[in-house]
Amino acid sequence: LHVEQVSSPAGTPGFMAPELALGEGQLQGPWTDVYLLGGVLHSIITGEPRRHDGHSLREVLQNAVRSQPVSYGEDVAWELAAIANKATAAQPLDRYQTVPQLQDAIEGYLEHRAAHDIAAWGHELVDQLRQLCDEHTTASGDARRHLSASIQRRYGEAMFAFDHALDTWSGTRDADDGRY
Repeated sequence: LHVEQVSSPAGTPGFMAPELALGEGQLQGPWTDVYLLGGVLHSIITGEPRRHDGHSLREVLQNAVRSQPVSYGEDVAWELAAIANKATAAQPLDRYQTVPQLQDAIEGYLEHRAAHDIAAWGHELVDQLRQLCDEHTTASGDARRHLSASIQRRYGEAMFAFDHALDTWSGTRDADDGRY
């Protein structure tokens, strides 16, 4: 059976590209494989397949065709989430067009991972800074002066982390967001 002769849905819903769910063999190409690999990437990120749930086979297939982007948690780097969502876009032209393009995007993310980790450290420092500021509002005397010094130090550390993340990779959006 040639791919262009496919005329009915074929595949596992969590990994099934919309063109497979529609049974439109003539629309299949390398981008269909990209969708499958995007589904695998999603499973690696979350520990479970993409959800194309429904109460009937028809609903499951309709949800596979819609292939809505996933809102990943804060524990997933925005760059990795964007790669997974692009790979599993509903429209073939919105996906990476070839597996090597997807591979390049993942390799780029891996090169940038250190910058993401440094930015995450900066955000942890900002959380500590907020807590120190809250304590500062009710403190008095020596405790207030000590907290003021700690606030200044923590602020400097957080800004250093964000600047270092941006020096490591200028596209570190999470570091850029942290500075403001």
